[in-house]
Amino acid sequence: MMSFAAPWALLGLLALPVLWWWLRLTPPAPRRVVFPPLRLLLGLASRRETADRIPFWLLLLRLVLVALLVLGAAHPLLNAQPVLRGQGPLVLAVDDGWAAAAGWG
Repeated sequence: MMSFAAPWALLGLLALPVLWWWLRLTPPAPRRVVFPPLRLLLGLASRRETADRIPFWLLLLRLVLVALLVLGAAHPLLNAQPVLRGQGPLVLAVDDGWAAAAGWG
């Protein structure tokens, strides 16, 4: 069974649709490549190209990373409250060897 130490942090998952919209609105900036022999390119007409959409795999990767960060902030715990089984007394083993004696008075 999974539980969360900070369940209020899961409200950050509600921000994923806003992040989806924001990432779709602002595509990645185009890369600028510097080409030294500009003399060859003087006669060419330049046209500006920008990305109109972000690639789906990149958008999905970013959303998954944000969701994992939110889940990590919620501090998930597996078997947070284990149930002790049995009806008899509880046996407790204590190591009182030479390594444990350093902190004793």
